[in-house]
Amino acid sequence: MFRVSTLLMAMLMLTACQTVHLSKGRPVNFEKDGDIYVYESWELPEYLSPEPNDATLNYYISKLNNSYWRDARFTVDPQDKTAIGFVSEPMPSKFIEEQLNNTGLLSYIYYDKGIVKYDGVSPTGRFDVEINNKTPFRSASAGKSLVSYLAAHAICKGYIDDVSSPLSDWPLMADTLYGKLRLVDVLDMRAGDQKFVSESTGVQPTKRWYNSFSLTSFAQNELKDTAPSENRTHYYNGLATNVALNYVAYKTGDEWSAFLNEVLVEKVGIDDTLTIRRINTTRTKQDSGATYGFYARRFDYLRLGKAILDDWKTNSCVGQYLKDTMKRRVSKHSGPYPSDGIHSGHRSSKTYAGQFHFDYVGMEDRNIIGLYGYGGQTVLIDLDEERIVVINAVHSNFDWKKLALDVIENGRLP
Repeated sequence: MFRVSTLLMAMLMLTACQTVHLSKGRPVNFEKDGDIYVYESWELPEYLSPEPNDATLNYYISKLNNSYWRDARFTVDPQDKTAIGFVSEPMPSKFIEEQLNNTGLLSYIYYDKGIVKYDGVSPTGRFDVEINNKTPFRSASAGKSLVSYLAAHAICKGYIDDVSSPLSDWPLMADTLYGKLRLVDVLDMRAGDQKFVSESTGVQPTKRWYNSFSLTSFAQNELKDTAPSENRTHYYNGLATNVALNYVAYKTGDEWSAFLNEVLVEKVGIDDTLTIRRINTTRTKQDSGATYGFYARRFDYLRLGKAILDDWKTNSCVGQYLKDTMKRRVSKHSGPYPSDGIHSGHRSSKTYAGQFHFDYVGMEDRNIIGLYGYGGQTVLIDLDEERIVVINAVHSNFDWKKLALDVIENGRLP
């Protein structure tokens, strides 16, 4: 007699009816439509084996592009304002070309001390959606960091007293666990909400996804009469981010749109429309319906990274916010760190605070701040060497370590 592992048993059962596909070592269900593999999850699963073919990548790129035009959103439009420009002296790289031609990498920018040195997009004709400087790219969880950056400006402009301001002055959250917390608790992902939300299954016990329903609905149902856990260790989830974002919207009130314009157009200097996804089609005073996911053009991601870098280098209020955030960082991992295995912006950074990732493997002695989202969306900022990497992708099967970590560390690609 021998015992078959649960994973092996699942693989054997799947093999009986179809080819087994694995994501992070676990079987994932799919349906096949010609050459396209359509998975049960809305997004393309990360770290797939076998890797997705171009027909499948094309399907998911089109799906994301369609959601940009379909979803309700807050729109920030620079209109005729002249955007912040960049000096470009791009160097050829066979490695980038190979990655853009054969993986889910869609766009790559490397900025070094004022100069764009590597710059590339997927070749014309590879996908139905044309990838260029006008393509709107989804942030995924990289948008969490934008929420923190907006919170910094709301504090510095006087809408919010400080990062320790209690959320009890927000009637919407009064009878929930979040109403018993401070803004910093949700920004640092130390809200004590681990019994009520999961990054994989949503808000408990109903398992409603936090980016699909309003905070009002959650406050009146799953979160009503809840209290935070006494255990305030780091616990990463998107509901906390949406609470922080909608608190900023609540505190800015009728000036919310003007506030977004002032930060993103006047300060960051975006060149094209940036949209923040929202759940409600109609905003209320208590709940704007905003979620942390946003769409922006590739160079506007770089402009956001450059704005963060510039703030860090100053003694401004926002610059001090970033420095204070880094001082609060706490460990977010319990297991070993990757050496030659899977790298990502989550897995390769050791600490977290204020919706940012810090302490990247092998560079813990350098001031590096990371924005990272599902599928490999990346803005990695070396605050000491003034280097920025921007990655937009439809899937995580590109070499994140070489394209992000190594180039930040060494200033060059293979």
